[in-house]
Amino acid sequence: MLLPPGEAPFRGLAAFDVEHAHLFFGRDHETEELLERLRVAPFLAVVGDSGSGKSSLVRAGLVPALHRGRFDASGEQTWRTLIMRPGKDPFRELTNALPDLLDDTEPAQRMGVREACEKQLRHGTDGMCGCIGALVPAGQRTLLVVDQFEELFTQSEDVSERDRFIDTLLAASDASGDRPVHTV
Repeated sequence: MLLPPGEAPFRGLAAFDVEHAHLFFGRDHETEELLERLRVAPFLAVVGDSGSGKSSLVRAGLVPALHRGRFDASGEQTWRTLIMRPGKDPFRELTNALPDLLDDTEPAQRMGVREACEKQLRHGTDGMCGCIGALVPAGQRTLLVVDQFEELFTQSEDVSERDRFIDTLLAASDASGDRPVHTV
């Protein structure tokens, strides 16, 4: 594969992202292990030392593998992917990211989706299921990636909101039904 002019094949210490999958090598075994674990349980924690490549593995390894049909033997699974960081206000960040589950949306439509999801996520822990049900067509899987998960503990000051966010992720992570959700 030819690289575009000016694109270096080595990213140095910068993380690999989905668009860098063509440059991401040497982690096939780890990617396959993530796929295996995701087949067994819809909630997967990727844990390792800081700087060990967890984000790169998920973003440039797992996500492209899912989109290439490596989740099951049929290879026919269609995935919608949402990648977010919790920051200081994880529900705001989640609300801002949820429109990414839609295909090619206009800014006005994204704003409408954002406002509707914000209302659903405001209370309780089941709002995420409602949002995904409205955004993802039946028969498609959703991958929710919460990158830098530790920000929930280092940046979020509201312990009850942090706990509710975690409970929301756990409640949404369900591999059954017509819109399975997997959280990494």
